Amino acid sequence: MARPVVGAALRRCAECSGYQYSGAPACAACRELVDGIVEEEWSAFLHHWDVGGDQELALAELVAAEPDRHDWRVVDAAFDRLVCSECSDRLSRGPVGCSACDLAHGFRYAAIETDRPSVPPGNEHAIRVNVSVVRRPQGIS
Repeated sequence: MARPVVGAALRRCAECSGYQYSGAPACAACRELVDGIVEEEWSAFLHHWDVGGDQELALAELVAAEPDRHDWRVVDAAFDRLVCSECSDRLSRGPVGCSACDLAHGFRYAAIETDRPSVPPGNEHAIRVNVSVVRRPQGIS
């Protein structure tokens, strides 16, 4: 599902009855919507570089090695495809105190942040932070 059009009315989630996206991470439907923000950009990135499934992991490793050269959604998606060598969770999503995940979580903020057209400046940052919190709620006080 594509992100709502700027200015569109809020819709209720059929699963949690809250507004769509707002029930994540507890609500699976809302969590899937949040993850879709990242996955949609990753799919476009793969298509742009004409990368097949057998090359996807290698591309994810390259993106993770230089997060400052890619959009934040691409970096988050790359982390999703990598396994943490310390905790075996998806890289950047492990428990607080996992040094590899803590480091990757910090590196996600080195990524490029581009506002969407017709959206007030700074809105993309708000979305980015919210996605970060949903993807690693245990790391936020």
